[in-house]
Amino acid sequence: MVLCRVRLNCVDHYQAYPGPLDPPLWGDPSLLSQRNLPQVPVIRVFGATETGQKICLHVHGAFPYLYIEYAGPLDRVSVDEYIATLRVSIDHALAVSYRRNTADAKAVFVAHISLVKGVPFFGYHVGYKYFLKVYLLNPSNMTRLSDLLHQGAILKQIFQPYESHMQYLAQWMCDFNLYGCNYIDTDNPFFRDPVPDVHELANPNHEWHDRSIPDSQRLNVDQFQRQSHCSVEIDIRVQDILNRHEVKDRSLHHDFVERLNHLAPEEKFVQSMAGLWRDETIRRKKRMGITDPGSSPFPPEVLVSMSHDPRNTENGGWIHEEEFRKLVEELAKDERERLGGSAPSFDTFVKPREEEFPVQTTLESIEELFHEKWQFASADAPQHLTQRLAEGGLDSGDALVDESSILQLMSDEQSYESDEELAREIALTQAKSSNQNAAPDVEADDETRPDGDDYAQQFLDPLDSLSTASLPPASQPRTDERPPVPAPIAPVPESQAGKKRQLIDGEASVKRRKVVGFAENAQAEPGEIANSRRKSFKVKDCVTPSQLMAGVEADEGSDLLHHLPPASTQLPNSQDNSKRRISQTYPIVKNPHDPNSMLRLSQRDVPGQKTTTTPAKSSQLKHHNLSSPTSSRSKYTANATPSRQIVASPASRKLASNYCKSFDEGVNGVVIFAQAPPKRVDVSTTMIDHGAPPVIYQDAYYSDEIDVPERPREYAGQEFKLESNTVPFLPDFDPTGESDASRGAKVPIILDKVKEELEHQARRQDCFLRTWEIEARPPSFSEVQDWVRAKCPTVEDAPQDEDGEIDHPPSQQDFLKRSKQMLSQIEGPTQGNKHGFKFSQRKKSTSVQHEVQYMSIMSLEVHVNSRSDLAPDPEHDEISCIIWSLKADDTDLVGNAGHDDKYVGVIVLSTEGDLVERMRKSVGVDVEEEDNELDVLNRLVDIVREYDPDILTGYEVHNSSWGYLIERARLQYEFNLCEELSRVKSQSHGRFGKDADKWGFEHTSTIRITGRHMINIWRAMRSELNLLQYTMENVVFHLLHKRIPHYSFADLTRCYKSSKPRDLAKALDYFITRVQLDLEILDANELVPRTSEQARLLGVDFFSVFSRGSQFKVESLMFRIAKPESFVLVSPSRKQVGQQNALECLPLVMEPQSAFYNSPLLVLDFQSLYPSVMIAYNYCYSTCLGRITPWRGQNKMGFTDFKRDPGLLDLVKDKLNISPNGMMYVKPEMRKSLLAKMLGEILETRVMVKSGMKVDKDDKTLQQLLNNRQLALKLIANVTYGYTSASFSGRMPCSEIADSIVQTGRETLEKAIALIHSVSKWGAEVVYGDTDSLFVYLKGRSRDEAFVIGDEIAKAVTDMNPRPIKLKFEKVYHPCVLLAKKRYVGFKYEHPSQTEPDFDAKGIETVRRDGTPAEQKIEEKALKLLFRTSDLSQVKAYFQAQCLKIMTGKFSIQDFCFAREVKLGTYSDKGPAPPGALIATKRMLKDARQEPQYGERVPYVVIAGGPGARLFERCVEPERLLFDEHAELDAEYYISKNLIPPLERIFNLVGANVRAWYDEMPKVQRVRNINANNNNNNKAGTGGNHKTMESYMSISTCVVCRIKLSPPAPGTVSLPLCSNCAATPSLTLLTLRTRLRAAETKKRDLDT
Repeated sequence: MVLCRVRLNCVDHYQAYPGPLDPPLWGDPSLLSQRNLPQVPVIRVFGATETGQKICLHVHGAFPYLYIEYAGPLDRVSVDEYIATLRVSIDHALAVSYRRNTADAKAVFVAHISLVKGVPFFGYHVGYKYFLKVYLLNPSNMTRLSDLLHQGAILKQIFQPYESHMQYLAQWMCDFNLYGCNYIDTDNPFFRDPVPDVHELANPNHEWHDRSIPDSQRLNVDQFQRQSHCSVEIDIRVQDILNRHEVKDRSLHHDFVERLNHLAPEEKFVQSMAGLWRDETIRRKKRMGITDPGSSPFPPEVLVSMSHDPRNTENGGWIHEEEFRKLVEELAKDERERLGGSAPSFDTFVKPREEEFPVQTTLESIEELFHEKWQFASADAPQHLTQRLAEGGLDSGDALVDESSILQLMSDEQSYESDEELAREIALTQAKSSNQNAAPDVEADDETRPDGDDYAQQFLDPLDSLSTASLPPASQPRTDERPPVPAPIAPVPESQAGKKRQLIDGEASVKRRKVVGFAENAQAEPGEIANSRRKSFKVKDCVTPSQLMAGVEADEGSDLLHHLPPASTQLPNSQDNSKRRISQTYPIVKNPHDPNSMLRLSQRDVPGQKTTTTPAKSSQLKHHNLSSPTSSRSKYTANATPSRQIVASPASRKLASNYCKSFDEGVNGVVIFAQAPPKRVDVSTTMIDHGAPPVIYQDAYYSDEIDVPERPREYAGQEFKLESNTVPFLPDFDPTGESDASRGAKVPIILDKVKEELEHQARRQDCFLRTWEIEARPPSFSEVQDWVRAKCPTVEDAPQDEDGEIDHPPSQQDFLKRSKQMLSQIEGPTQGNKHGFKFSQRKKSTSVQHEVQYMSIMSLEVHVNSRSDLAPDPEHDEISCIIWSLKADDTDLVGNAGHDDKYVGVIVLSTEGDLVERMRKSVGVDVEEEDNELDVLNRLVDIVREYDPDILTGYEVHNSSWGYLIERARLQYEFNLCEELSRVKSQSHGRFGKDADKWGFEHTSTIRITGRHMINIWRAMRSELNLLQYTMENVVFHLLHKRIPHYSFADLTRCYKSSKPRDLAKALDYFITRVQLDLEILDANELVPRTSEQARLLGVDFFSVFSRGSQFKVESLMFRIAKPESFVLVSPSRKQVGQQNALECLPLVMEPQSAFYNSPLLVLDFQSLYPSVMIAYNYCYSTCLGRITPWRGQNKMGFTDFKRDPGLLDLVKDKLNISPNGMMYVKPEMRKSLLAKMLGEILETRVMVKSGMKVDKDDKTLQQLLNNRQLALKLIANVTYGYTSASFSGRMPCSEIADSIVQTGRETLEKAIALIHSVSKWGAEVVYGDTDSLFVYLKGRSRDEAFVIGDEIAKAVTDMNPRPIKLKFEKVYHPCVLLAKKRYVGFKYEHPSQTEPDFDAKGIETVRRDGTPAEQKIEEKALKLLFRTSDLSQVKAYFQAQCLKIMTGKFSIQDFCFAREVKLGTYSDKGPAPPGALIATKRMLKDARQEPQYGERVPYVVIAGGPGARLFERCVEPERLLFDEHAELDAEYYISKNLIPPLERIFNLVGANVRAWYDEMPKVQRVRNINANNNNNNKAGTGGNHKTMESYMSISTCVVCRIKLSPPAPGTVSLPLCSNCAATPSLTLLTLRTRLRAAETKKRDLDT
């Protein structure tokens, strides 16, 4: 038979009576009556072949199963007896729990039980353990059976089930190596009649038809009737699935196999990862033109290994590791003594039990229900125990069941108790063993450097003369010393030649030695020796260079330590090497000898037990305390005044003295060259070493002197003295360059403006000089012309401001400001593109070729003629028109409506004779006509069955689209449309409604149609796009860059009923456009191909990508690696999960030093820290040996008391990784952990995918595809830690392993921080750290230097950690603002050549969606002004201009709309609901069908209200502000509550008072226009629509002559003019214009 391939697009299962294709569990099926047998599960797969032919595949022989431990004898009789008793007990217990008759022959739940062997996954076990594999007949019974086993109801003993938490379909896919949206291969399919006729096939390439299918492969129609509407229906047996042959057995853990035979590093454990490598290899070879099949298109950096380095045998270097290892030695010694004192060996440790019959492993047991395994000697003598039990009947009298526990389980399934009391009793009753558990005495070390004084030595170049870490411990560099002042030459006593050499300054000393002819060291470069060569002569009394320099110490080096500057508390110190005090307010690492940190909570003894500990000795500081209070000056402050006398250096004087002695020369005969001045490069590169910053950046200042506050401002314990850059604030000129201002430490100046003004007046009065100046020459004509052109450019000449920054010449800035004065929008940063799209449009890719999905999509919209302005109601409004569109990969689909790949159709309910004809003339699509509504629904069902789409979609499928049709059919005709739309005729599981599927209503869709997927586009876009509103119009604008109209239901009804062809065409075009846009949205977002790729990658089905959580996906990959190695995964109950220890360790999240940083700030991030930690230190369930220190007498590990095999710890004690929380794990050479295998493969694949993103940066489609792939890999890698730490909903958590990962990551960060602070040449300070990232501040460094230092830090930290832990240098922020944890913003530079920075914000209002667009615009613009200019005057002027716009009403309403999520049904009744919920409720009171979707964003604005009005009362719909002339935006609320607070949080850090900026502004009181007749429809005297006090008033005097006017007649509108003034309009207008001009002049004079 030829190979049959079916893509697994949709999968479910149903129960059916066993047939010839099912395993013969009860004997020969031909001799048994099917109806007397229990039903068995059958898996149903809907998919397509490689040519797109739709298939319904029935898979027989797959049963759900779980494992329980078996400790009995292994002879055949004992095993069979135990299995028989267990089977009867399980059936009896389940029957009782379901309240079924236990004597009923059909009350059978167990399909089969067999004995298997495997290795427990929870804990480090070596050697097989025996389990009973229990197969069930119905997957729905699995949870109940697991609860009964936990409860002890079966055999009256408690069993721990294994692998019962794995879903049935996922279990089957893992066992047979199947992946979602990938092919199921079989070579033995059986077809159900009727099969397609070859002449009726739409595609001649389809391979399955009546001529290609042999009669031997056709099934009996009586036994196998067709269930589906698919083209072909196939039945297969699980044994015929060929995918399972790709899984190879890896027997590694029955003995110490991995100790000698390590796995190949290139071996792939997950087939889906291998598929990604294969696809990427093909794409890259095609792009590079490589035809050689043996060559690799990947560069070497892509093929990097993410596994543990086997050559790395170092320990972790944790705080308590030495104490832990001593305790391990004691534990191993105790184990050896209990075993008789003999040391165990690897060869004899595992003692396999004798088996009378071969017991298969868990991997081999997959095949035990295959037909070939069940042979029949005769009809009366079945060989298998299951058949014998079926033949002899099931006697419930042999059942051993605790029925009381079953009833208790049913009564309180949700009550869980803690095991605290039980653990306390166990601990109190045990013998006191405090002496054995006490921690040994250990000498303390410096808490900030685990390696003591030499901590930084290993990271510095020993040949680097500038590195202070290479100096002797007693010496300290003196970087603030001026170059030595030469003195008259004098002989140096010989007694000083033996003193220890002391360098005075690093590089200067080296240069002096080169001048006099000596090399730096004995191993200098040949070139250096040649350069320092002098005339050769023989001197017998010459001294060595070291003796020469040693004499300097006696002259100037004796009091060197007393003059060293201290470590600054504000700036990073670069003076000292290893003993520099870190300028942080937090401890870098904990004190290892603190009694509270020696033992963690889970390791401390029970109160009442005495623990003896010895106080640790504190380490002594060997150096001078550099941070003493008496010397608190900044390192950028000079401490000496240089002398102008130019004399020789001390080294030159010493050399001259020795020369004179050797040659008997006089002093006058020696000429010494003066020291050459340093080069510019030398000065710039060594400024930081001499206490001067290479770059001084401008702090925040006011360019306008008037804006400078008169007094200092205190905020958060700091005093800010803001200045200007004008003359009064400039520091005194210092020609020496040694002042504090020259070093960036100028003392702020606070001016007394009154005193300054008085002094200026006195000077002006005293001055009597009068001077004459020659007048400047008048400008030429060309100069005037250029000036006019620059001063008044045209709009066309105005430069385009792409990024919203002020970079234009002043003249153009003036023009731009004048041209923007009348804009109604809030002025903000220019959008990234011309029209404000948030997402770039996808372009056609040349290198991306998606695998053909053959997943056809059908979108649908419904038109209903509604009542008035109400929304359509399925209970009252009938369907008028159905518009649908289909997109498929089939080549036989011919498009219409202007598209080649989309087919659009219309079904019309026609009560008029000419309606259909008019529609056909208006639109170019297929229009069908039906007489009644029921026929319309039936015709839709026929179309769905004809085209057989895999996916049904609509923009909002609950209240409209498919949901409206389903609800209308149910309410009006009691017609279950879900079943009719399904792909099957029977066994359908369709449902609809919020009550039927609450989770689907909140997350995906409540509509379930068997065999098809339902995609709610609105819900999908809500999770895919970051928008303020998710209406179709907004999504299409940002995603597809199109503008589409929005019509109300009333307008659509009017147009549809109109007799005008134009109106009817408008309504039809509206719906036809919508159904096509539905498909375009899915295509632009690549939702279907991306979800298919994730399903193939993770091994789950298509729908599970949407509907299942991360734990389910992690398990899918874990089981695929565990199954070939015969691992058995435990299944804890919810009660057991709740009884595990609480998580104790927390990630390192430092409180940032909130400030405005004008120097470069490095951002370094550990690549996938938690996955890398798990790989590097081999953390896993399968490698854990438990605790070092018992917890209340137990080796508590997760939910269980882990029982370690006796002697195992003694055997592997030298091959252990000790985690910082006191857990033991074997190293990879003993067993490579399963999680390390999985994560290593994921990370290597992600590196490969990300490398492809760097190559084709211009291909947007490829970038999106590869980014989606790497994000899926990143997600599954990062949530693996979450799988171990899930404390409530966890499926197999272990808090101890999770704590090991977290604490290892924390101490890895702490070690990196200590290293960064210990290397003085970097001059770096860590100002913020968050879980896996570090923010390092480089005060006074240039951006180029920042990139160099960032690379050095990343390399040093990476080198100090084991592979694959890697610190990556991500970016440079320059400048930036750190606000709080996870809240920062700055200008981002990602590489040194980048000239224009990117605005990057995290956690602040510019990227949050709970504010207003005006808030985002103003904050982003203000930040950009601050970053580019540091000028607070510009920021202030911009802010006040926007406030003025708001107060004067010159704004766009959309800039002030709040749009927050509404989740009706989740709010408390104790207080008012949020404004959005109140508005939605008011809409529902008018129209119940206006209920918002769960999580929908409802817009609202805040209007001004009366005194005492509460906020929620002033929140109204935006339409109210548009149509109600009395409604006015509450400018005071928006400015004070919405705009100022986020700006204050930022500008308070630089000392600016934003609220004072607003307070000093003149306030604007808007005068509303008063109309005497607000509503012509109101009755006289009722007051009708009056909302404000002004509505009841009118002007009673003439505005020109002030004569009293008579009241107007009711219903009339008149101007406030008397009859005389109204009769002379020209004179009246002149008078009013004159008054207006005078008022404007007066206001202008007041402003100036």
